[in-house]
Amino acid sequence: MYTKRYSVWPKFMDEFAPYKYGKDQNCFSARPAVNIKENADNFELEIAAPGLIKEDFKVKVEKNILTISAEKDHNAAGYVKQEFGYHNFQRSFELGERINQEDISARYENGVLHLTLAKKEEAKQKPAKKIAIA
Repeated sequence: MYTKRYSVWPKFMDEFAPYKYGKDQNCFSARPAVNIKENADNFELEIAAPGLIKEDFKVKVEKNILTISAEKDHNAAGYVKQEFGYHNFQRSFELGERINQEDISARYENGVLHLTLAKKEEAKQKPAKKIAIA
């Protein structure tokens, strides 16, 4: 017995999901999730971006704005079907007065882009000063 199957995925996803799916795209496109941590010396950003390589990323600082973007070629040759979630994105963050814009570093490891934004010396938390009692 032959059963004909209909796909409702694209229409359903267009109506109810926060990202797009269509015949121009191999999968969905969405903004990647970002974690931000603060410690005594710096801020750390973690951006979930699996399936990319470090050459796919562009990181720049201009006019107090940190911009992180990535582009991946969706039309890789040889695939009959491609479902991996490679996507293009751009995220921007306004840098506060506490960030040393000359001391920002980045590394890509295990699908996560890690950025370290050093704080200016005057913004770093100072240890408590012990005052002697006379």
